[in-house]
Amino acid sequence: LLVPKKQLDHRAFRRLKTIEQHTSLGSGYDISMKDLEIRGAGNLFGYKQSGHIGAVGFEMYCSLLKDEINTALNNNKSLRHPDVVLNVDALIPDHYIKNPSQRLGFYDRLSKGVSIKDLENVLVELRDRFGHPPRETENLISLARVRLLFKNTSIIRIEVGRDNAVFEFDDVAPFKSLDVLILQVSDWATINKLQYSFGKTTAQNLLFTFYYKNFESGLSAVCGFAKLF
Repeated sequence: LLVPKKQLDHRAFRRLKTIEQHTSLGSGYDISMKDLEIRGAGNLFGYKQSGHIGAVGFEMYCSLLKDEINTALNNNKSLRHPDVVLNVDALIPDHYIKNPSQRLGFYDRLSKGVSIKDLENVLVELRDRFGHPPRETENLISLARVRLLFKNTSIIRIEVGRDNAVFEFDDVAPFKSLDVLILQVSDWATINKLQYSFGKTTAQNLLFTFYYKNFESGLSAVCGFAKLF
């Protein structure tokens, strides 16, 4: 190969380095994968051999593609999770897990957990590898737990504060009517000796708020509220 003396552009340099690093027999596959990474994967349903998958990441691209195919086939059965906001710190601190890639790995596992058992496994591993998790990490696991408890329900948003929790409904399902929903929710709050109130959003969605003494007892009540669904 003859390389000009002028400075090479970034992609040309990466191609030459790929050839330099993969010289053994059977390296063709590794070279093709590296080439795919450099120029970007092409269109799945077209003639172009280069594309922009690298701009969004291969995993995200596959996820978006899967959603679009399911929508086109009217087979979109993806899980629906509410937006959950905890008005406390919910994170994995640097001093608890110093390695950034390990922290990101645990964030990813918590966000992709599909059952309470998955979250319990993460908690067990954290304790085994790094010791008892700090309060912020326990809050993060609680946030993931609430998302799972209320998945595929009529609740689209939950905000848990220090002395109250607010739930936003966008549908009366699985209740027969709005009156039935209000009655059952009111009965639940009364049985648990919690003060409560109802309201509406600007989009006319129902809001249900109940009040408690401290964040820990409130979080327990939020998890108990999920049994209605």
